[in-house]
Amino acid sequence: MLGSYILPGNPVANMYCAMYGNNPQVQAIALLEDLKLGVYLKIPPRQTFLAQMMGTVVGAILNYIMAISILTEQREVLLTVSGNRIWSGQNAQSYNSNAIAWGALGPKM
Repeated sequence: MLGSYILPGNPVANMYCAMYGNNPQVQAIALLEDLKLGVYLKIPPRQTFLAQMMGTVVGAILNYIMAISILTEQREVLLTVSGNRIWSGQNAQSYNSNAIAWGALGPKM
């Protein structure tokens, strides 16, 4: 909602605002949960944070490799409206639908 208020009539900017606003919040909550678990297990906070950062870097690299692999090998399925039982592009389509609803139609609503 804030993205459509700040930049009315711009669906792409609204989509980026939603992605960059939601994903860091989810990641921050997950990191805080890990730090709390480290406190309960009496692991020093610096070691817990170092392990989180190493896991983040390794996870980002593996996520990128997997995304490129899936996008190249399952391209036809992901471009269809319904996909198949395993792969679909519904998550990306929901971002697109929300961007149109809030970005383009937001000022009129």
